[in-house]
Amino acid sequence: MANCPNCGSDHIQIIRETNVSWGRAVAGWALFGVVGGAVGAVTGEDRNVISCLNCGTSWKAADLYKTLQVIKDLTNLKLDLSMDNHRDFMNDVIPEITTYSNSISKVDRDTHTLIGEHPWVGVGMFIGYFIGFILLIVIWSKAGGWWGFTFFLFGWFLCGFIGGYIGKFFYGDIREEKRRSKINRDSEQKKSKIQAFFKKQVGQLKKKNNL
Repeated sequence: MANCPNCGSDHIQIIRETNVSWGRAVAGWALFGVVGGAVGAVTGEDRNVISCLNCGTSWKAADLYKTLQVIKDLTNLKLDLSMDNHRDFMNDVIPEITTYSNSISKVDRDTHTLIGEHPWVGVGMFIGYFIGFILLIVIWSKAGGWWGFTFFLFGWFLCGFIGGYIGKFFYGDIREEKRRSKINRDSEQKKSKIQAFFKKQVGQLKKKNNL
């Protein structure tokens, strides 16, 4: 990276140390992966550590690159770390991005859990079998005797089976589709509210840092 994320100096060098004073502990890996395509290829090798000869801050090129890419993707700002207000904005917005990405991730997890439940399928098949049973009872009562009983016994298995799947389709599958659609709509509404709040926070930080 051309400039130090702490002081903005371009007086930097690559070192082989493993400890960093700016990076994962500051940005947090919650920034990466959750927000989708914001993170692309990294600049330099991940093991390279860069040190500022002005203030002594050290960081990984990959950490800083990814952080700036996420900020650019979510705020439409390409930061110049040689400028004080750009570095201040980066440090202010990182906690907001972390909160935002965690909130979006939680909505996605909750949606996946709710969609995985199928409360109506069994009920639909039960209704189908029950209707088939009642209809064949009526037929048996009209026919009577062993023929009526035989017809009822085999007819219930056949018609009940067919009726079960009809009940599953008309009651179970349709209700299930409506339930999933509602869950997805609710999920999108929650995400929209989270995104709107995040944009509001970013707007305030832009004004605060004169961007």
